[in-house]
Amino acid sequence: PAVNLVSVRQAELDTVASVYELRGFTEALLADTEIAYWNYVLARLEIDIVERSLAVARQQRDEIELRIEVGILPEIEAAAARAQVAGHEQALIDARSLLEENRLRLLRLISPGPHGQLDLRINATSEPAIAPEPITDLTDRLQLAEQSRPDLNEARLRLEQSRLETIVTRNGVLPRLDLFIALGQTGFADTFSDSFSELDSSNYDLRAGVRLSHFLGNRTAEAQNLAARASRRQATEAVDNLRQIVQVDVRLAVNEVERSRQQISATKATRTHREETLKAEKERFDVGTSTALQVAQAQRDLLISSIAEVKAIVNYRVALVRLYLAEGSLLERRGVRIPAGETGGRP
Repeated sequence: PAVNLVSVRQAELDTVASVYELRGFTEALLADTEIAYWNYVLARLEIDIVERSLAVARQQRDEIELRIEVGILPEIEAAAARAQVAGHEQALIDARSLLEENRLRLLRLISPGPHGQLDLRINATSEPAIAPEPITDLTDRLQLAEQSRPDLNEARLRLEQSRLETIVTRNGVLPRLDLFIALGQTGFADTFSDSFSELDSSNYDLRAGVRLSHFLGNRTAEAQNLAARASRRQATEAVDNLRQIVQVDVRLAVNEVERSRQQISATKATRTHREETLKAEKERFDVGTSTALQVAQAQRDLLISSIAEVKAIVNYRVALVRLYLAEGSLLERRGVRIPAGETGGRP
């Protein structure tokens, strides 16, 4: 009967569910590690940008101070240039601190354990530059997530386990029908010891029949059956809810990828215009039609736009990782293979 195979089937489902749980954990760890790496790369790029901008600001300050010394510019022009240098130095301190923070976070992920080598230096070799492409296969990605998301597959297995549990509990409230047959001999004598000698005869006793039993008012079994059925309904609703969550996760991830992709070209254009603005301000300053403050503002705007450009590129990289995680394909895309497991037929 099916009920006799339930325990075997449930053990099989537990094994497969543990594989999906492992896939989910591994995929999340891989995603966190990749994101931590790109955050480290971004911090390194920000330092480079700030250092270059600081060098330009110092050069501009020195030129202004020299002009003040020779009487070409008034003393008040030095304040804006000096403030610009101080602001860049402050930004450099923050950028270096952020780099160290991201280094430690990345090392924690790739070198776990109580004695992780947290003093190691990281040489990031992969550059964030990438040719962004629009997402045109949303339907395919939704179907992929339906098939590949480990949490959804695990939830389906738990639903199957709850179905098996209802088989067991339903069996407890059903009548019991037993078929029995007995074959034996009987010895008759005046004494107990003499009765054994009578067992050598060729006469046998045969009994056969059926026994039907049913517990009246078996409330425990009925309660267990009702609880199992309620758990199965909850598991069904949980699977349906999780499927909707998966669909939303994929759509949100695709939306973020598209936003990041478009921001790459937008921030690049902004940075280009800021460079032209700074160049124009310097030329006007050289001929006396602009001030050091206006040049400093143009330099600050260029710094902000340059950082925004590299952030957009890194954000696109991170958005892709989160999209692959949402659709359950990150492991395969990174060449990591964990067997999904197979289950047999229903009992």
